[in-house]
Amino acid sequence: MYSMIEESRNTHIINVLQQLAEGRNTLPYCSKEIYSILVDLELDTYALWGKNLDKSNKRIYHNIQEKSRLLRLNSTILAKHDQLQIPPLETLWQVYLPIAIWIIEQQGELGKKPLVLGLSGAQGSGKSTLSRLLEFILTTYFHQKVATLSLDDFYFSHAKRQQLAQRVHPLFVTRGVPGTHDTMLAIKILQSLKSANADSITQFPKFDKKLDDRLPDTEGIIFQGQPDIIIFEGWCVGTLPMLEQQLTKPINQLESEEDKDGVWRHYINQALYYDYAQLFSLLDKLVFIKISSFQTVYKQRLEQEQNLIRLNQQEYLGNHTSEIRIMDKVAIKRFIAHFQRITEHMLIEVPSYADMVLEISDQREFLKIQAKN
Repeated sequence: MYSMIEESRNTHIINVLQQLAEGRNTLPYCSKEIYSILVDLELDTYALWGKNLDKSNKRIYHNIQEKSRLLRLNSTILAKHDQLQIPPLETLWQVYLPIAIWIIEQQGELGKKPLVLGLSGAQGSGKSTLSRLLEFILTTYFHQKVATLSLDDFYFSHAKRQQLAQRVHPLFVTRGVPGTHDTMLAIKILQSLKSANADSITQFPKFDKKLDDRLPDTEGIIFQGQPDIIIFEGWCVGTLPMLEQQLTKPINQLESEEDKDGVWRHYINQALYYDYAQLFSLLDKLVFIKISSFQTVYKQRLEQEQNLIRLNQQEYLGNHTSEIRIMDKVAIKRFIAHFQRITEHMLIEVPSYADMVLEISDQREFLKIQAKN
């Protein structure tokens, strides 16, 4: 009985939001029934965000009115954008629009300076999807100039990682962990964007995971002018180094068999202490996507690799003659073992200092959102 009532309620919510997205039944012309549904949805949003917010009738009316305008604009444009994974309207209402509004508030506190927003979370947690949607919403409705950078695009080339593997430890041939990124280049680009003027040209690097290598500079991304907001996303963005005693014991089979003396994990930690600390000091705010546990990473990484397989490889090979590297299940398990130590460390530590924490389920549903201000 309860499930039928809940299903009926959800259907009503979807119908009402669809009407708003189409520009129908907007405030102040909607019926009392529709407004009541929107009030309940807004109260559910408050519960999701875990805050004792202003629940006065005036505030709720203002929120509904503002989100209705945002929803109407963004749903129309999102529907025409092929490269975005369009979220359900209810999620857009409860999660993405409030996050965008929060970002605008943070940017406003800096005056004319660009806001550098770090977006962090385990592999496959939805960072790229979130960053693309936020860029789109911030650009189309709030008229913000947004530059989106991924830490993944700053991986060292395959050849340079081979050199690092020979010089320090064989495990560094595998991309991903701190120590395998060109942090100096990332710092240079972030600083360049922050000090840019309207005529400035900034080039972003591009890393191709199918080739496991950085693309030539001629295939990088060109950004002109100074952004209002810089989104810098990456799986370990904002993480702090571990204590020395935390590195003593291996955490998994990979470490116990291939890093017996701890050289690899100590080098990673030293990188976090110095190069990455300098990079992350450029962040103004940090948003962290919190998964349930490290076990979730395998499933989500497997999905990513399957998506790569679905790409039109024949068309891709028409432009690139190098070998395409796509991992099977065994390779994925070994690959993600490289990230277990830092991922589990982040799940414990980052929520305590991140400016916003988005807690998600294994199906990437938003369970709870906490923002410091």
